[in-house]
Amino acid sequence: MKQFGDGNASGRFVPSKRVLTLRNRLIKFVEDHIYPMENEFYKLAQSPSRWTVHPEEERLKELAKKEGLWNLWIPVCLLLPF
Repeated sequence: MKQFGDGNASGRFVPSKRVLTLRNRLIKFVEDHIYPMENEFYKLAQSPSRWTVHPEEERLKELAKKEGLWNLWIPVCLLLPF
């Protein structure tokens, strides 16, 4: 049977080093890029233009893709070309 995480005798899930590294990178990205923009995104959401995309959002998407932090829930095998 395959064990998940680093194999913990207590039965608790312990994330692998790869997952912890990814989590730390994601937290840093959010702290550095998303949180500073929260007020701007909030202002747009409260404006008559609330259904438009904030220009900074597109830049952040591209940056997240470049750093490998975009669509984390999609398995790698689905991202590979056939």
